[in-house]
Amino acid sequence: GSSEIAMQAADSISLNAQTYMPSCGTSILTAVNMSVVWSVLLNNLKQSRFESTSRNKLKFTLPTYSFNTGQTYVVKAVATNIAGTSASSEVIVFVEKGPLVAKIAGGSHKTVLEGQQIVIDASASYDSDVRPDARINDGLLIFYWTCETLQPVPSLSCNVDFDPAIEIHDRNTRFYPDDDAFT
Repeated sequence: GSSEIAMQAADSISLNAQTYMPSCGTSILTAVNMSVVWSVLLNNLKQSRFESTSRNKLKFTLPTYSFNTGQTYVVKAVATNIAGTSASSEVIVFVEKGPLVAKIAGGSHKTVLEGQQIVIDASASYDSDVRPDARINDGLLIFYWTCETLQPVPSLSCNVDFDPAIEIHDRNTRFYPDDDAFT
């Protein structure tokens, strides 16, 4: 595969090593009696906290959220035969910023009658760069809402009185600029 890959923190990583050594007197290649040692480097420093979850010595596997967003890692495989001869290969892994995921309760389309109040709940939204068990700050996301009229005449605006910047302070309490925010 490629010697450079881009991924997001929410992606797992799985790399495979292929090792072989020519057998004497034949054209047969063999991977017998070869050991493979994997390592991860960050800023040219070996990172001991990364250990492959695979039991197969030819595979390097890490679960989601192992690598940090915005960092560039080098994953290196060193293969050594019983005579002590070794060769190595490496992959540069850049961890790109993942998306913010907006989830609106009840779907992204709402139909209301004129004068009817509507509550729009996006509290299930999250930052995909943060592990699910560590998403304590998702309640600090700020949402910018827009509204458009679909009927009777399509328009990119609508006659709704609301503040487009509504801040969620936590998952259970919502702050609306005034009581008539969605009327």
